[in-house]
Amino acid sequence: MKKTSTHLYDLIYSLSSSERRYFKLYIAKRIGKDNKLCLQLFDLIVKSEGKPIEKVEKKINFTEHPSRLKNYLYDTILKSLEAYHSTRSPTIKIRKAINQIENLYNKALFDQCVILAKKTLKDAEMVDNQNFKIDVLTWYILSLSQLEDKNALKMEKELSIQQEEAINNLKLEREFQKLNKSLFNFTKKVGTLRSKENDDKLKELIDSPLLSDYSLATSYHSKYTFNTIYASYYGYLEDNKNVNFYQKRNLTLYEDYPAMKDAEQLNYLTCLNNYALNCAGLGEYEKAEYYYSKMEEIDPNTEQIDIKRFEYFSSNRLDLYLRMPNLKKGLSLVENIEEGLKKNDRKINRLFKSVIYSNLCYLFFASGQYKKALQYNNLIISQENTVYRSDIFRFARIMNLLIHYENEDKTSIEYFYESLTRYLKKQTENYLFEEWFISFFKALLKVSQKEKKAFLQAEEKKLLAILAAPNERKIISHFNILAWFRVKIDQVSFEDAMKSFSNRKYQEYVSYRS
Repeated sequence: MKKTSTHLYDLIYSLSSSERRYFKLYIAKRIGKDNKLCLQLFDLIVKSEGKPIEKVEKKINFTEHPSRLKNYLYDTILKSLEAYHSTRSPTIKIRKAINQIENLYNKALFDQCVILAKKTLKDAEMVDNQNFKIDVLTWYILSLSQLEDKNALKMEKELSIQQEEAINNLKLEREFQKLNKSLFNFTKKVGTLRSKENDDKLKELIDSPLLSDYSLATSYHSKYTFNTIYASYYGYLEDNKNVNFYQKRNLTLYEDYPAMKDAEQLNYLTCLNNYALNCAGLGEYEKAEYYYSKMEEIDPNTEQIDIKRFEYFSSNRLDLYLRMPNLKKGLSLVENIEEGLKKNDRKINRLFKSVIYSNLCYLFFASGQYKKALQYNNLIISQENTVYRSDIFRFARIMNLLIHYENEDKTSIEYFYESLTRYLKKQTENYLFEEWFISFFKALLKVSQKEKKAFLQAEEKKLLAILAAPNERKIISHFNILAWFRVKIDQVSFEDAMKSFSNRKYQEYVSYRS
């Protein structure tokens, strides 16, 4: 049995509400039986979102040629999207103009070709797109050659030089892209596993003559890729200051080419997010907050970009407020986050969803709302076999016990303690932190109230020694258990305990607690 194609359904379900409205207006202007049937099929699919496609297919009984109608609807939607986004996207606008120039040329309207080519070339320069420049200049030069104008020959020569420059820039951009691809593939393969061999191989990639000087990058895309390569390189080395230097240079590029903010809206959004995220990691909280506010100013071109911004805000902006810490600001995001999770459930990247759940769990735990913390911790654990991010899932199991401990749920504690023990025995390798926690938690349940402070002080010293290794600290980046210790030992609020840690380097915190 032939499987039903989901392309049309996927396309319609991906449309934003404004894109759907525009399509209906677009097709309403077109007269004909096919367009009426087209609209009928469109409405049927929209109203059936979330239902099995097979059931929807059975309802397409108002046409003798359902396959042909579906193909026609698919093509019409694509045309309406082009029309809709040509007013918002500089690149779609330029592509349309190039097609119009070609049509004018084929009609021998060469003077009109020259006028439109001159205007379109300026637009192409605003986004510094070499492919567009080459295409526009080709038609520009061809049109001038057809005009009986004594100045045309001089203009042709000038434009030919521009075209040659664009061709060379394009070749250079491709070389930078190859280097970036090699770096990406390498870091993806080795992950965060540092070794002298890996460091040396990465250094070989970076030692390319093209990367020896920023001035060798001659166009927007060359410069952007140059900075991206170095940001990735220093990211691998965990040198966040240098990462931020190169990320900031890319943000400056967007200011130099403002049209690129719309032309590459997703890249621009991601660039803002990465810079803000790294600022937060460096403790530059006000700067991070400023760039998250810049993300709010973006008017998303598509629903997918709107969802991506939701993912960034719900995970990384919330993470910022946990780092600062400012629980009040964090809690102010909760309503929008929970509403977005419900509205876009199936459209949110599963890895982002796990990070969002983890941060919400941490926020509610730090705020003393243990039932809400447990709700989101359970959601993390339920996704354990669907997404690779072992640090989140491994800590969620530990967090599970801490939440039940705070809830004084003695029945559940015993069950989940045994479950964690079995889970860790199955792992090929465990963190020292996990092994410590198993023995610590078992002893914690038995210690008397009178002995508890002294017990916790002794265990805190053990924990501080274990977490001296950066690799061990990674597992608790989703929840600062050191702050929890301080709450129990010094009887301060969780937020105050977090503040005592947030602006100190690890060794400074060790000295502070000593």
